[in-house]
Amino acid sequence: MAGSEYEDAASQPSTPVDDKRSEASADPVVKSCPIFFSPALRNNIILNQYPLRSANRPYNTQTGEVATGVRIKPKTGWMEVDMPLLTSKYYDPEKATRFGSEEQPLNQQVLSSRLQPPATKLMVGVFRNGQLHIVPVRGISQLRPTLRHVDEKSKRARDIANSSVTRAQAPAREPARAVQVTVKQNTEAPKLSTTPIIRATEGEAWVDYSIGDVEGATSLLRQLECPAEHQLVQCTPK
Repeated sequence: MAGSEYEDAASQPSTPVDDKRSEASADPVVKSCPIFFSPALRNNIILNQYPLRSANRPYNTQTGEVATGVRIKPKTGWMEVDMPLLTSKYYDPEKATRFGSEEQPLNQQVLSSRLQPPATKLMVGVFRNGQLHIVPVRGISQLRPTLRHVDEKSKRARDIANSSVTRAQAPAREPARAVQVTVKQNTEAPKLSTTPIIRATEGEAWVDYSIGDVEGATSLLRQLECPAEHQLVQCTPK
């Protein structure tokens, strides 16, 4: 009987505590470091993604495609980036003049996106002297090329056509008369209408941002470090 009880006890499955201990022994902690939350660039870090751009062709000085302008609408969250077009390859001067003008042919494209808050808490960090300094990511953009040049060309054509029709069909002036207009408010309009969003977006002004160079990037990298006056020198457990 004793032997049977011993075999039953040995055949029981391991507990979660035992599993955690075995995992800890298989993957031991090799190093620990203090973590600091840097306040300097809080709410100023944006992660830009380019889903239609190959990872082998990033926008940088090596490819000759570096942003020339950046603007954001802070309230509605829209972002636009001006990117030059490579005129050495796959560039048609005739079409560039058609969508632009003789004086200013089309030589850049506009990337656009709406900033979205991260689905999870994303952080940007830097190691300095055995310390990890982190800053939260404010938003994420997925910048894609727009067809603004096509829309602008179509708008110019419509404006010219409408102007010609208006001049040709201008009626004779009639004497002014009073007209009573009654406006009925639609209280049953759907609350999820996109009209207020579109109006807010069109009514908000763009805020231009400057584009830094390598020295500016180095300065921003230093700002990721938490200043000494904000570092917790001693921690007393409760």
